[in-house]
Amino acid sequence: MNDIKPTAPEPCFDRATLLERCNGDEEIAKKLLHLSATTFPVYIENLCQFINQKDFEMAKLWAHTLKGAALNMSFHKIAQLAIECNAIDEPDFEKMRLLADKIRVAFAEIRPEIHQFLDTD
Repeated sequence: MNDIKPTAPEPCFDRATLLERCNGDEEIAKKLLHLSATTFPVYIENLCQFINQKDFEMAKLWAHTLKGAALNMSFHKIAQLAIECNAIDEPDFEKMRLLADKIRVAFAEIRPEIHQFLDTD
């Protein structure tokens, strides 16, 4: 008999881990999420802008920025994609563009969860 069970996919946004990082303080978590709702689109746009300009170093800088911000906010899917983008050693703007597009989609998937958390009392 096989006791191996498939693992559930890691959530795009891990609310429990974010709350743990905030010592259980929902108000702090809400403030951080509110800030993230406005800053992440800017970070993603900056990444895309530098990819389109074929500025490898600046694109990597924004991938690194997104990685750190996503890890801090428990946005696991964005963090993983940003890690992949940041790990690119030689200019491969097509690969970076594909990853940036996936980051954009991942943030769109997280946005409703952010708003749901912000709307809780």
